[in-house]
Amino acid sequence: MMIILRLIVQSFILASQELYNNKLRAILSLTGISIGILCIVSVLTAVDSLEKNIKGTIQSLGNNLVFIEKWPWEFNAEYPWWKYLSRPQVSPTELKLIQDHSKLAQYCAYEILMQGKKVSVDKYQVNGVTVSGISDDYNLVKELNIKEGRYFTPSEFYTKQNVCIIGYAVSQILFPNDTSCIGKYIKYNGDKLKVTGVLKKEGKDILNISNDNSLYLTAGYMSRYVDEKNYEISQRLLIKPKEGIEIDEIKSELAGILRAHRKIRPSYEDNFALNQISMLTSLFDPVFSLLYLVGLFIGGFSILVGGFGIANIMFVSVKERTNLIGIKKALGAKNAYVLIEFLIEAILLCLFGGIIGLVLVFSIFAGLNYLTKSNTEMNFTFQVSAINVIIGLSISVLLGVIFGIIPAFIASRLNPVDAMRSN
Repeated sequence: MMIILRLIVQSFILASQELYNNKLRAILSLTGISIGILCIVSVLTAVDSLEKNIKGTIQSLGNNLVFIEKWPWEFNAEYPWWKYLSRPQVSPTELKLIQDHSKLAQYCAYEILMQGKKVSVDKYQVNGVTVSGISDDYNLVKELNIKEGRYFTPSEFYTKQNVCIIGYAVSQILFPNDTSCIGKYIKYNGDKLKVTGVLKKEGKDILNISNDNSLYLTAGYMSRYVDEKNYEISQRLLIKPKEGIEIDEIKSELAGILRAHRKIRPSYEDNFALNQISMLTSLFDPVFSLLYLVGLFIGGFSILVGGFGIANIMFVSVKERTNLIGIKKALGAKNAYVLIEFLIEAILLCLFGGIIGLVLVFSIFAGLNYLTKSNTEMNFTFQVSAINVIIGLSISVLLGVIFGIIPAFIASRLNPVDAMRSN
């Protein structure tokens, strides 16, 4: 063990001397390794961060929820679209049905959703607002982070009053000079709505999913705008299972309840869709896989060039130290010790290049995080994971073994007498 440790220390010193004595040659050789590690780890980090931010955004919509809708989130190319079109919309009646008959659901809610609407106050107006009509248990299914004011009361739901909860961006645009907009009125579709709550600021995300530009009404009040023939209006039921209940388990129960209610024969397919967030996240998996391959392909060329540079350094190093190798072997050094010495030296040289590449990676992404936070409101963070750092260092070690084994083997097989006679 002490011999191996001594070899590692000696190889480290020799590798350092090699870098110092042959600065230009070493820098040119290590540049390829550094750029290769930079490319590979950067792509892995960028794709990991993109995947984490996208999936985090999608999962914030309700990772443990079942969404019952007319349209599925996964389309079969062979399935005729008009069959989806002819399906009936879900309704508050079916919400009550599930609440009464489901043994696995903890909370259920109904939502009417419309996009791209306009709200105004006097001379101020906001376009592109997402309007949602919600039932009373909606805040138990999906949490609404209210910054100011309150959620709707049961009586407001029951009497279908003209009250609303608005997003942070809507409040800032419609009431720029007011410290509070609670109790004030906004205009939507010709009606006046009393503001009872303002949501916390969420900021933008990569998919532009945010409650900042939203307007929440009671489902009863909003039902007056619902037209079954208007396909821009989406209606859905949101079901949250009880603790410990798997999504597939409650989906099976919900399918049975709805099929019985809609009198669907056993041989007929469902005329409703049971959606879940994992359907959306799985759509991005092929994209992430392709990005990984592209990054590895680009980084692979740089690493290949750097690897040949490392091999060149090691061949020159063996040539310059041939006489010293002969003396060591004449004094009793075994072939294995000589091989290990040069192999460790090659690994350390590659690790130097890999560490430089990782330092560049951390510097680049630290700068990107600073720019993202200071210049935009987007909630996007780059994070260099420990796994990617380990991958970068592992590749460096592997390169040292691959491109250092032949020079090390040649050095270990030198004849002591011939080696000592060399100039």
